Amino acid sequence: MTPLLPGIWFLFLALVSAWIVRRLDDLPRRVVGGALGLSLLILAPVLFRGLVLASPRIDSVPPFGGDPTAAVSTLRSAPAVRILPLQREVRRLVLEGSPPFWYADHGTGTPLLAAPEAQVAQPLAFVAWPFPPGPGLAVTAAFQLFVALLFGWLALRRFTPFGGRAGGGAAFAGSVVYAVIAVLPVHGWPRAHVAALFPALVYALCRLRDDPGRRHRFFAVLVVAAVLLAGAPRPAVVALVSGLVLLWSHLVPLRPSGRLLPFGRSLGALAVGAALSAPVLLPAALWVPRTEGHLERAEERLQHLREDPLGLEALRLHQAGKPSWGGGEDPWRQLGRGSVLLLAALGLVSALGPASRWRPAIGPLILGGVAWAVVLAPASFLGVLHYFHLAPDDVTGSPVWFVVAFVVALLLAAGLTRLEARVWHRPREGELMGAALVTAEVLLFVGIGEGGSGADEILGVAGAAFLTAALVLVRILRPRARIALLLLALPVVEVVFGARPLPVTSAEAFQRSAPGLEALRTAPGGSFRTAVVGPSLPPGMALLRDLPDARAIPGLRPASYARLVAPLERPEGFFAVEDDPLYDLLAVRRLLGAGDAPTERPRALPLFFLPASVQPFPGGDWSRALSRIDDFHRTASVQRSADVEPGDAWRAETPEDDRLWVEHRGDGRWILRAILHEPRLLASSLHQDGGWRLRLDGDLHPTLLANGPFLAAWLPAGDHRLELVYRPPGLPAGTVLGLGGLAALLVFVRDPRAERDGSR
Repeated sequence: MTPLLPGIWFLFLALVSAWIVRRLDDLPRRVVGGALGLSLLILAPVLFRGLVLASPRIDSVPPFGGDPTAAVSTLRSAPAVRILPLQREVRRLVLEGSPPFWYADHGTGTPLLAAPEAQVAQPLAFVAWPFPPGPGLAVTAAFQLFVALLFGWLALRRFTPFGGRAGGGAAFAGSVVYAVIAVLPVHGWPRAHVAALFPALVYALCRLRDDPGRRHRFFAVLVVAAVLLAGAPRPAVVALVSGLVLLWSHLVPLRPSGRLLPFGRSLGALAVGAALSAPVLLPAALWVPRTEGHLERAEERLQHLREDPLGLEALRLHQAGKPSWGGGEDPWRQLGRGSVLLLAALGLVSALGPASRWRPAIGPLILGGVAWAVVLAPASFLGVLHYFHLAPDDVTGSPVWFVVAFVVALLLAAGLTRLEARVWHRPREGELMGAALVTAEVLLFVGIGEGGSGADEILGVAGAAFLTAALVLVRILRPRARIALLLLALPVVEVVFGARPLPVTSAEAFQRSAPGLEALRTAPGGSFRTAVVGPSLPPGMALLRDLPDARAIPGLRPASYARLVAPLERPEGFFAVEDDPLYDLLAVRRLLGAGDAPTERPRALPLFFLPASVQPFPGGDWSRALSRIDDFHRTASVQRSADVEPGDAWRAETPEDDRLWVEHRGDGRWILRAILHEPRLLASSLHQDGGWRLRLDGDLHPTLLANGPFLAAWLPAGDHRLELVYRPPGLPAGTVLGLGGLAALLVFVRDPRAERDGSR
């Protein structure tokens, strides 16, 4: 594939989306050109040079490099390793015409439709489907940035609580600041979709007040659905709630009777969008509480409630260093070196100036105060966010950061609008304010320096002096537009260059072969065995090379499976290369360790097998029960069930006379054949989340659990055809809600003018 193709594809997508957006609103061509040019300026290396928007540490992961610790850090912090394997499988299944229900190669199976990280129905993820994982990630990141820039401009122009309608240049500067500090730091993670779509959500809700026509109602529903399908549940909820709060602050100047109807339209758009998303959201709502990451957060919440139910201790939380609100960087660097914050402060002062009535100023005061509290991050405020699990982590930042960035962009646009007006109508005052801005910025630059070298501070002082001199010079030459242009460009230049350079690596890291990998692909038994790679390769990288991996990505796997394999993991997410009976149960035929040659395990069980004896599971922890079994060929621990017999210990009389084999394997569908001389237990290492159904000779047959969270069933004697089919739990009810949402959409987008004409 030529390195130019991702860039050409992005240009096509950008032009088509701009044409669609221009059908919704008056979007100037210069704004489209500016958004396109800025996206190319920031992401040109990954769009046209064959690079990948990922950490260079991926290239040092063994067996491609010599850094054994890189695999651990990469598995934790690289979206290319954690997220792309699931997205890649969704793409493969859909392009083959199969429903994206089940991912058999990830651990002991993962329900793709229900896994938020797979982003099955996310529009911003579709754009990457024509490309392999690395280039596809670059296309998605560029398109997210472009969408955030376009709708950031529209939202800042429409949203008016902070001192009236923002100027065109000020709105563009604000959209740049938002897109760079809210979207780029989390590129590759699902929450980047939410950050990119949040301005579109705010714009859509504002348009429902100003022009509730058919197109804008339809657009509002689609944006709500896209936010909910982003694959980031917490940021999606934060986005919807924050969008309603911002809309209410937008409606504050109206009379109470004039607020209810547009707010009701917005609630209707949210309800219809949620219903349309139900076929994905409902299975996810049933699956996510069972995952390892969700369970860890739930246990942490429960611990907080036990130890600090009122949150008083959290309010006194000691703040150790500056939090990484946007992901990996502190807020000062992301917000430039001062101009953004100073102009935002000017915008807040303008909104609360003498010309403003106190009541309409309540909304801006609250929003601006929250934004500054988050940016400055006092210990008590950080404690509150920790209590509600909204505090930032050092990888992807805080789930509320994009809202803070949008409010800062609103204040910035308001401050720049005021400066523009002063420059045009009161030139002397505008120049003085500009000079004061630059001088204050350099003082802030020096004051918040992070231990940088003296050369950095000297460079900052020299830059501020140069800009101040430029302001004086343009005052002498009298072209006011140049002053305004300089003031508009200052925060844009700071933020854009503060975001560079982005981490990139070679696309070969996603394509290069390595010793031992080919042998694993051709393991005896083919697709009926699961291969596991030891600590020499992260699970995600193994999956990107089509290696079925008994490991699973930590946090994304079922909590029951994570507890089961915990004794094998050293460190978390990487199995130890040593013999253990549990490997037999997990159908691990070969292990790839530090050496070039994989370790052969001829006694590994197939994915489906017939154990010779059964002992009932006493309840409690499966790991404890399985630790007493030294040979899973002979013995299985089976869940007790009143509907399934036998319920006590059992042993086959002639186990060697019975046969079981696989006739067909599909995506989420298995066909087996069994010839049994006596009733036998069908055991497996296939994870059962309630979605697997067994048909015995065409009739529905009951199932149970054996050896942990794995599918099992008692089979009668005879010659049988077994069909196992997976359907995500919650899909039928979600489909019904989706159809109801479709009907509601047809009613919701009905032209209100036609309603008025019909009522006359």
